This record gives sequence, structure tokens and C-alpha cells, in this order.
Amino acid sequence: IRRIILKYIRNLNSNCKIVCVRILCDKNECLERNVSESRLRLKTTIPSDLIIRLAEMFEEVSVNEGFNEIIIGGRA
Repeated sequence: IRRIILKYIRNLNSNCKIVCVRILCDKNECLERNVSESRLRLKTTIPSDLIIRLAEMFEEVSVNEGFNEIIIGGRA
């Protein structure tokens, strides 16, 4: 689906630079962050089963998808 979105963006403006910011974070850390005090207070949590499903389906990003640059941050 990322390729479809990137193609759509390029059709809107072929001169734009498309940068992916990839934050390294494992599934367990995501689950812990999801139930942090601030997320609970702000009501910004998402269902834990959704995090698990998305982690299982995740495909690593690649410049072959159409990104001009990929910036990697966080820790694995």
C-alpha cells in the first residue's frame, strides 16, 4: 500500500522529496508505551490486538518503494 500512496503523492507533485522516518521500536515496547499514564490520560491508546496484528504484518521500508530517503531513529 505504501507504493500506491507514494505514486499518488508523486502524481500530485513530481518535484517533492518523499522522506520516510522509520522509528525502531519492538512490539513489546509499543504495547508498554500504549498503556503509559499520558496515553491513558489523553485517551490516545489503541487496542493491543491491533498493535500485535500490525507487528506481525509489518514489512520493512525500502527505497525501492519510491522514497527518496529513509531516516532511521530510535532503538531496536
